[in-house]
Amino acid sequence: MLTPLDDTLRHVLPTTFDHAYTSDPRFFDRYWFAIYDPAGTDLAINTGMCSYLNMNVIDGYAAVITGGRQHNVRVAGALRPQLFDSPAEVTSVGPLRAEVIEPFRRLRLSLDGGRDDGMAFDLEWTATLDPHEEDQHFSRVRGRVNQDYRRYNQSGRVNGWLELDGERTQLHDWWGGRDHSWGVRTDVAGGEPVTGPEEPRNGRTGFLWTWLIFGTEDAGGYVQLQELPDGSSIHSEGMIRWADGARIVSKEVSLDFDVLPGTRRFADATWTLHRASGPGAGDWKLRVRPISRSLSMLGLGYSMGYADGRGFGVWRGEEHVEHDVYDVSHDEDVVLPDGTVDRPYHRDCAVLVEVTAPDGTVSTGAGHAAILPTGDLPLRGLTT
Repeated sequence: MLTPLDDTLRHVLPTTFDHAYTSDPRFFDRYWFAIYDPAGTDLAINTGMCSYLNMNVIDGYAAVITGGRQHNVRVAGALRPQLFDSPAEVTSVGPLRAEVIEPFRRLRLSLDGGRDDGMAFDLEWTATLDPHEEDQHFSRVRGRVNQDYRRYNQSGRVNGWLELDGERTQLHDWWGGRDHSWGVRTDVAGGEPVTGPEEPRNGRTGFLWTWLIFGTEDAGGYVQLQELPDGSSIHSEGMIRWADGARIVSKEVSLDFDVLPGTRRFADATWTLHRASGPGAGDWKLRVRPISRSLSMLGLGYSMGYADGRGFGVWRGEEHVEHDVYDVSHDEDVVLPDGTVDRPYHRDCAVLVEVTAPDGTVSTGAGHAAILPTGDLPLRGLTT
């Protein structure tokens, strides 16, 4: 079916824009934003939105952590026909809206108020650095493609206001990290099919998944490291970029981290990016320390979240809005709305960042980090 996008010179496949290149129900296209005060205040904001062409679904979320409590709003609705009836630069679902004012430079994020959850915001994100494309993410499980997606990430600053339970907070040049990913990804549209025994990365053999995006006064960057129990990495990349276009790119990434006593939540961590030669040769140290309580991604809809436990990308009707509050005051335990105590695997965190160059120069800023160890990792001193 023809849509307004088909009346542009933007085609990259011999087909129309109303459907994806694959019929895989997990095909997705997602915005993600993390917004923190570089001064290190407790307040942390996360929001995002995603479309699923093969599920006719668009969904999104907003979460605010303050005072040890995580306030969640989750929304979902019908993708068609609004995806193609609306201007290409505007995406909305229920009260949540994202508008691209200037591609890769300025976006407006808003959540209308007037609901029982008491949350609303109107924020403008402005880029401080050009976007960085990660390496392609591709993997198979028993012959089936379970991941095939592209992602870019970018640092910026955020201005505007947030309202929670009648109290308004003005944001002035807060740090804002974003990513945009699309393709086929696990654990959406109803979860993964069972094709054999549980996969090792989720079992007792262990797996370490880590990710960092950050910004300082004059630079920003991204690091990802995925590690097996024997210490070998299956994905390793890091980048530091300056506003003038200079950058350090490294495939040699290592990580040291300490955990809070009796938990697997990190208390202090340092990524090292090694550059063998050329300008900036040597070791770049990125030390991070948590600002706020760790975000439980379950409350945003990740890890098969939502009240119905079905996760992202499933049909919940023409318009669906739900909200709840988690108690995240404990270092690792999360108290859910029904009083159940859970230890969700997927916890991300607002962090302060200290970047030390090979010559000893130090710059500081803020960022968003995930250090997620599972199973037995004896070289890390973590065993089940």
